[in-house]
Amino acid sequence: MRKGPSSGAQPSLESYLAARHMLVSAIGDAYGTVDAKLSEQGQSRRVVLTVPNFMMALVQLAEIDLVATLPRHLVARHAGRFNLTTCPVPLPWKPAPVRVLASKAAMADAGIAWLFETMERCMGVSLKARAAERRRARGIMGNI
Repeated sequence: MRKGPSSGAQPSLESYLAARHMLVSAIGDAYGTVDAKLSEQGQSRRVVLTVPNFMMALVQLAEIDLVATLPRHLVARHAGRFNLTTCPVPLPWKPAPVRVLASKAAMADAGIAWLFETMERCMGVSLKARAAERRRARGIMGNI
């Protein structure tokens, strides 16, 4: 949200739900992960704007009074440039794991192989080692 007089306080669940929300959705759907989590608790929020990517969300947040639930690291990196402030979501929240799948044929593509290697570096894990661990735990043998 934009910095301002009301931006410093930790929102209650009620004020969070009452706020006007923006949602990042590549297809324009106004229902996302947060909405699914809220639905599990019998709650809902009011999404008034969808944008196709996170950078556009930051630009819009800098200009209009909306709330958006965005990746913490992205906002921390760009908050100063867009005059934004952050606060924790007033919900019990456990980050969803990142899952990436590709066939052996797809991994033969240099671009896809590069993407997987970059993701491994960013996440600080070896995807091949973790996949092998899971197969061993399930008693499955073979190469990736």
